[in-house]
Amino acid sequence: MISIEPTGIRFVDIHHTDWDLHWAIQLPEGISSARGTSMTWTPIHPEWMQRSDQAWHYDWRTTQEYIDNLPDYMGESNYVIGLALKAEIEAVENELRLVLTITNESPARLENVICDGGCLQARNEQFTDDDEVGRSRVMMGCTMVDMATLHRTIPERVTYALDDKTYEEGGLKDWEWFWGRSSDYVDAPVIVGAVSRDGAKALAIGYENARTGSQNADAHHCLHSRPHFGDIAPGESVTRRGYVVFGDDIEKIAADLKQRICG
Repeated sequence: MISIEPTGIRFVDIHHTDWDLHWAIQLPEGISSARGTSMTWTPIHPEWMQRSDQAWHYDWRTTQEYIDNLPDYMGESNYVIGLALKAEIEAVENELRLVLTITNESPARLENVICDGGCLQARNEQFTDDDEVGRSRVMMGCTMVDMATLHRTIPERVTYALDDKTYEEGGLKDWEWFWGRSSDYVDAPVIVGAVSRDGAKALAIGYENARTGSQNADAHHCLHSRPHFGDIAPGESVTRRGYVVFGDDIEKIAADLKQRICG
């Protein structure tokens, strides 16, 4: 069973009680559009509301005050106000159900809206060690492929996309110095996962319409899935659903996850 507890920021602590292992997820990490950034990875402090014992949500919006209080080193980015977010998370048996709804409250159309629905961070030694890349997986050709067998420009980090056009339009070029990239193309929607050191445990994360995904084996030990929201007209809301699924077979849980997010 899964138990969750929001923190004072947008991270949610995750405890798999049967395994007695911990994770944390940042819900979400950032939101961008063709016009600029609406949420960064710097901390926000939302007011989490509890819907039931294992279901939480919060509402947040980009304001001028938020932008004005960003650290000085974030000051050169192009920021966009007028975006509202509703983030929801629920733990049900061996999975997390994630819902992200973005509303355009600005008077102008927001184009190519993308949200980083991660980052899902391992906080346990079963899923972190020197072989972390070799135990991480991404779906290609409807199977979960060992990331150690795939191309990456940075040894400890990588971002996968459906193709070069998706990568270039996904706003990731500016972050390639950090995230790196791969010349191997992955399935849509992007599903990433990992297996434990003993091979007996596995998890996978994916969102509807996720067009890029990442894996990071540095101190963050994280997996990312980035749902694409497309163009959002003034007053319009768009919702994307995602899941984090736990089990003992990475292929089975990823196949089940793909079926659910593909409808």
